[in-house]
Amino acid sequence: MERLIIFTSHYPFGAGEPFLEEEIRIAESCFNEITIVTYAKSNEALTRYIPKNAKVIHLRKDSKHTGKFAKGSGLLKSLFRITTWKEICNGIKERGFNQLITIIKSILLFERHIDSIKREQAVWMNSDPCHTVFYSYWLNAAAVYLSRLDRPNDVRICRAHGGDCFFDREYVPWRKDVLKRIDKVFTVSSGGKDDLTSHYKKHVDHIEKKIDVARLGVNIPEKNTAAATSDGEAVIVSCSNMIPLKRLDLLINALADESVRHHIRWVHFGDGPQLEEILSLANELLDHSDYVTYEFKGRTPKTEIMDFYRENNVALFINCSDVEGIPVSIMEAMSYGIPAVARDVGSNREIVNENCGALLPSRITPRDLATCIDRILDKSGESMLKMRKAAIETVKNNYDCIKNYTSFYHNIEIMLREKADE
Repeated sequence: MERLIIFTSHYPFGAGEPFLEEEIRIAESCFNEITIVTYAKSNEALTRYIPKNAKVIHLRKDSKHTGKFAKGSGLLKSLFRITTWKEICNGIKERGFNQLITIIKSILLFERHIDSIKREQAVWMNSDPCHTVFYSYWLNAAAVYLSRLDRPNDVRICRAHGGDCFFDREYVPWRKDVLKRIDKVFTVSSGGKDDLTSHYKKHVDHIEKKIDVARLGVNIPEKNTAAATSDGEAVIVSCSNMIPLKRLDLLINALADESVRHHIRWVHFGDGPQLEEILSLANELLDHSDYVTYEFKGRTPKTEIMDFYRENNVALFINCSDVEGIPVSIMEAMSYGIPAVARDVGSNREIVNENCGALLPSRITPRDLATCIDRILDKSGESMLKMRKAAIETVKNNYDCIKNYTSFYHNIEIMLREKADE
């Protein structure tokens, strides 16, 4: 394959999209030339791997049209576009008039993002006859931009993860148009594909052919911790941003519940806007516990988290999120033989079950979670070993990044060949 132009929200800057790094390494060997077009904030630091055959277009830093006047004039122009008003009407029909303000804000944000891409497209767009894959990592404004491109000889694709995929999560402008016009949408879960298909099958002809599942993945460690839990303190890990939807408050209240009768050391990786609130709640409810100690590690490089999994006999990984796509953090933990506990939201059920952890109902109380944790920690060494091995096998069979990303780009190569034969 010749050229890949991939549109990201952050990569290779900042802390966002860390799971894209393994995929980029596979893509590096599949294309002669790669261009990464990112909408990362202009002050974000370079943190991720850049292939040797790649160049980066940092839209919000490199553009000469980022002043307040340029942004204001761009938004003003958006209000005079027929496409804007058509989508406002579509959004109202889809979500209701009471969501009008959210709909307008979302549309104008998309319009601004699309305009920023168009202003810089001369940098990567050319008339060379080489085959190009245009790839938006999210079903977002970049995907809308790609759906409007007139490039009949090239391939235009996007991924869909969580909020950009599941209909009930949030309103996504022009999502129906993307499904109609783009060559292929790759969801990261079967649940995501089913959700998109069920909501848009009346609007998109042959939608089942427009959407495929292309799972994310993680590196499979050569050595893991598939051993029975040792006696004494049980280590429990969570890993997420500290934001309301991650529900760290639910986990803290569960650990503080009077039903907890195991000695637990809870370690959390990640930070965010809720940091002070979560710290305060943990201080209030856990500082005087006879059973639970805790440690907040803050934002931690992935390599250090993997080292922690490798060097510590972690008993459980906990995910309490209200909403999810299919968490890479769960894949990473389970690859080291760590059973996972998660709520039945998004596509969690595709990776978590009773064999390798516990899938709890979407609506649970702290007592429900505490009871589940105790039940798993009560398991015998033999039962825990069986659960750990099942966690490893689940990831090996379904979320091996080398297998998944190699297959993903092989399918894209087939799409390019079909285009060339048309």
